[in-house]
Amino acid sequence: MLVINILIGILIIFSLLFSFLLYKRLVKWNFEYKIYLERLKSHNQESSDINHPSLGKLAPNFKAFSKKYNTRITLEGIIQDDLVLVFLNTDCIYCDNNLEIFLDVARNYPSFKYAVVMDESEEAEADILFNLYEKDVEVLIVSEQTFIDYKIAFLPSFVHLNKEYVIENITPIPTFIFLGSQSA
Repeated sequence: MLVINILIGILIIFSLLFSFLLYKRLVKWNFEYKIYLERLKSHNQESSDINHPSLGKLAPNFKAFSKKYNTRITLEGIIQDDLVLVFLNTDCIYCDNNLEIFLDVARNYPSFKYAVVMDESEEAEADILFNLYEKDVEVLIVSEQTFIDYKIAFLPSFVHLNKEYVIENITPIPTFIFLGSQSA
């Protein structure tokens, strides 16, 4: 009986610890989101609209390792029509859910190609993600500099590029990436 009580106590302690860590991640995400919005507002003080500073600009080219093709590629090598780059990180508590929402909505836009972009420090997690989707989702491994070049200040970030390499939209909300686009 004493052993059962000890195990129950340990289970309660681990449950509380898990709850605390999850709460801490939620608070961190909320704090980072508020900072993200403040940066956008301060960047656009002359406008009441909140826009990312890269909108309408040429997308930076980058080198990546493609999990799908098992080779190194560049942005120029994968863009044909509209492309959505989905910047993710395993520390992001909403990334998995938002990726699922995006993939569900993306089925209505077959002209859009998309690729998940992850930092090279998360290659093992990228392998898991790639295998989870049965190799149907392109996963690109990039350097941290790519996140900096795209001014990714908040995760997840969905970046819509047109075929001329111009950034059309950047948003942390997966369904907003298709605003103004026609579905099939």
